[in-house]
Amino acid sequence: MSISTEKPSKKQLTDEKIISLTRDETTDNDYIIEYMDDRPILLYRGQIHQHDPIRHGYGKTIYKDGTYHVGSYKYGKATGIGMLVSLNDVKQEGEFLDGVLSGEGTSKTGSTIYSGTFRRGLPHGHGNITDYNNIMQYEGNFTNGMPDGKGTITYKNGATYTGEILYGLKHGKGTYKDCEGEWYYDQLVEFNSIRCCLSYYLGLLGY
Repeated sequence: MSISTEKPSKKQLTDEKIISLTRDETTDNDYIIEYMDDRPILLYRGQIHQHDPIRHGYGKTIYKDGTYHVGSYKYGKATGIGMLVSLNDVKQEGEFLDGVLSGEGTSKTGSTIYSGTFRRGLPHGHGNITDYNNIMQYEGNFTNGMPDGKGTITYKNGATYTGEILYGLKHGKGTYKDCEGEWYYDQLVEFNSIRCCLSYYLGLLGY
């Protein structure tokens, strides 16, 4: 990784809204950057671009709200493997692109944990999400943050649905408990037997 050896110009510092840029004396290659009040970033400690005072390489960014990110940067944005932690119980780890998760990663928000692929910061592709408050789990396909496509939902009463999903709802062909049928926005509209119908409605009542 190339490290700056030239002192940035006053214009460069102004463009990046930097108060100060100093060498980190505890390391060989790192810098410490302090930012102006109108930027959300409080402090950055790490490597910078060889021609510009921007985050580039490995480092740690601390934001004014207490959030911090540790990992790789490219041209001022988190890009590569990293970890983002905030004070409101949000933790993200994995592959970042332009500041958001994109690729394989894990996101924890309160009691909810998602593990799988991301695109532009949202679950997209195959993944697994668990909500420990509701004791509910979904594994399957996601589109723009929503369960969508084919997957399996496990409910807190132990019942499972495997089949087609639309916007997080049972929609299309699928099987709930022992009941195989056709679903329309979470409602069973066609089933293959009276036993199936009974199994489905007893399931709704928690039996």
